[in-house]
Amino acid sequence: CRAEVLAHLVREGTDLRAQLGHAAGVKVLSDIDDTLYSSGGKFPAGSDRRLPKRAVYPGFLGLAQILDRGWTPAVPTCNLVFLSARPHVYK
Repeated sequence: CRAEVLAHLVREGTDLRAQLGHAAGVKVLSDIDDTLYSSGGKFPAGSDRRLPKRAVYPGFLGLAQILDRGWTPAVPTCNLVFLSARPHVYK
């Protein structure tokens, strides 16, 4: 399954580059609760009880770095954007 997903991404990216004549940027929008970290199953944040509240999902930060193709520790980028129905919680 993983190999199929990666092959699909390569195929689609190659086709898009061929259509545009150059590489295209990617903007990834992500939710926070039960996507970046576990809500601990506390409504209204989410429903995942597999991990303790606020535990970052294993592998998510590595995935975010890969998706944010311009990421380096010294230079901020904005290819990855987090959204929330409760932004007041994250101020």
